[in-house]
Amino acid sequence: MQLLSKPLLEFYRQELRMFLRDRRAVVLSIILPVLVMPILIFGAHWAEQRRARELDTATHKYVLIGSEAPRVRSVIAEGIRQGWARAEGETDKDARFKLEEVQDADPNQSLSGKKIDFYLQVQPPKADATAVQRKRDARSPERDPEDSQKGSLTGREQVPTVTVHYRGDHDSSRKGASRVRQLLLKSRGEARYSLLEARGFAFEPKDLAKVESHDLATKDQASGMYVGRFLTLFLIFFIMVGGSAVAIDSIAGEKERGTLETLLTTSIRRSDIIGAKMLLVLTVSFVITGLQVINLLVYMGFNVIKLPQGLTVAISPGRALLLLLLYLPIIFLASGSLLLISGFAKTYKEAQLYFTPVFFLFLLPAIAPLFPGLKLRSAMVLLPISNISLGAKEILVGRYDWPMLLLSWLVTAAAAVYVARRVTNTLITEKLITASEADQADLRGGADLFPKHVLKWFGLMWVVLLVVAVNVESLQSMWTQVLFNVVLLFCGGSFLLIWRYKLPIKEALALRSVHPMVWLAVLIGAPASLVLTHGVFRLANVFLPVPEKMLESFGQTLVPPEFPIWQVLLLVAVIPGVGEELTFRGVLLYGLRRRYHPVVLALVVGAIFGFFHVALFRLFPTAFLGVILTTVTLLTGSIFPVMMWHALNNGSAILLGQYFKTSPMELTWVHMLASLLLLAIAFGLIWLFRTPYPGLRRRR
Repeated sequence: MQLLSKPLLEFYRQELRMFLRDRRAVVLSIILPVLVMPILIFGAHWAEQRRARELDTATHKYVLIGSEAPRVRSVIAEGIRQGWARAEGETDKDARFKLEEVQDADPNQSLSGKKIDFYLQVQPPKADATAVQRKRDARSPERDPEDSQKGSLTGREQVPTVTVHYRGDHDSSRKGASRVRQLLLKSRGEARYSLLEARGFAFEPKDLAKVESHDLATKDQASGMYVGRFLTLFLIFFIMVGGSAVAIDSIAGEKERGTLETLLTTSIRRSDIIGAKMLLVLTVSFVITGLQVINLLVYMGFNVIKLPQGLTVAISPGRALLLLLLYLPIIFLASGSLLLISGFAKTYKEAQLYFTPVFFLFLLPAIAPLFPGLKLRSAMVLLPISNISLGAKEILVGRYDWPMLLLSWLVTAAAAVYVARRVTNTLITEKLITASEADQADLRGGADLFPKHVLKWFGLMWVVLLVVAVNVESLQSMWTQVLFNVVLLFCGGSFLLIWRYKLPIKEALALRSVHPMVWLAVLIGAPASLVLTHGVFRLANVFLPVPEKMLESFGQTLVPPEFPIWQVLLLVAVIPGVGEELTFRGVLLYGLRRRYHPVVLALVVGAIFGFFHVALFRLFPTAFLGVILTTVTLLTGSIFPVMMWHALNNGSAILLGQYFKTSPMELTWVHMLASLLLLAIAFGLIWLFRTPYPGLRRRR
């Protein structure tokens, strides 16, 4: 079959002409993204320069309070005459600011009202124990004759304490405080040098223990490191925003207007319609990317416009072309995803709602270059988008790790191909490409509508967990956490959904009996899965290291020393074993059972289970355990075995850490292999006596 048929290309040209006639779409998708980057760069640079000029000529008003104020006033006056308030490298021409003392009865109130920039509180010297002892020794006839000289050199009891009060949220206040502090420090240094010179130390203080540093990285490499951290993030932002204006209107908008149904009555095949619309979104995304790369080449490569300091990256046409090729998989991946959500939506507004989570899902991996510890030559090369963003940073720095760049391109390209196939296979059905055909589930409502809404409800539960349970201080104790998270949020939310959608309780919660041999498999498999879960944690810790203090703090929170062991087991093992399984292997699994193939279903439910444990270092181990528990539920058709499995897993971890002081880091590969064998035996028993979960999606 011809990939780009004549009807497809003809329809694509027609779609492109219609797009170019739509001024709003052209402005939102192409012109606006092209203009935003220069506006951001030069706007920020202009604002920074303007503010710097204002600070260079500012008059900093300040107040002096305290009994020793006259002494400090004379020091400041001398410092101003000597130019000690200037920063290093500033000249009289550069620094034209003034320090003006004013009188104020309430300087703290004036500082809050921004009437003054800062005030200096001068406190008289306090005689400490050393000074008192020195005076006592001075009256002693057996004192060392050099003590008086040492005392006069230090002079600690004669030095007042100066406290600079300022507002860190006010530029002028912060800058003025910095300048007066620089003046006082310089004055102190000059006084020290005068004392040293009087004692015979005739040298410049800056010549003592001189230290020099030399940066081997060029300015281009340093600027490339800075620009590379944000380049992919901004590019994905522009692609998603610009591409969405085309993709959402292309299918969801035409559904709402009814023009897509008319198009389906023609002789053009649906695959050609989808292909033409995909080409249109790809064209817009490619134009956006190309124009952004051309911007980089013009601004940074050809030096057409003087850029702000720190943005002078040497970009040759060859490097710009390499960046464009590197971004091709992201263009395909983003375009396919945008077209997919447009096809799923029935209206333009619904497509915009779907766009928001997908938008952040693309931005999240693009921030990988912002983390200093993440490198391209690591497991990150297998994560789409993140690998490309890290590769772009490496190119701008001037490091060309060709094997890793090629692997990252292939990984993201594979993800793009998968999404493109999903677009074709999914949108080819008339149910998704038209809006007039009423969804029978919407008409019937109740239990038939629950599978469409279950993920939205669990997303809401996750937001509540993240916002309330994690940030409310009164919910941080063990009892309140378990009562709120497990009992109220998980169990309460599950039974609310059962009542709201009139779900059959027995089927929704998988309350079914199992063969007795399954319980033996649970006793064998639960300890084995605990060891393997620790193995997954250790593997994840290689790529996402967890500080030891964080683990110690988590362990102390999990097992408070003041709690008896039976309470800890109740709160950590029994209640979560029942409540979390009712929620995830009960209601969630029931709602998704017909949406995904059983293998994908186990992975999805396990991943959601991991995300609900919030902490990043717990994500992969709990997701792994969630996949195991979901698989057991699918094979047995019952929630009771996984309740026991979950409780045994958590309880065993508590007992091993409490009584045997066993650390996950002490486990060897022998333990892992033995546990893997035991887990295989457990699943073998479950498979022999399986009673599969009813109503699962069949392979088509």
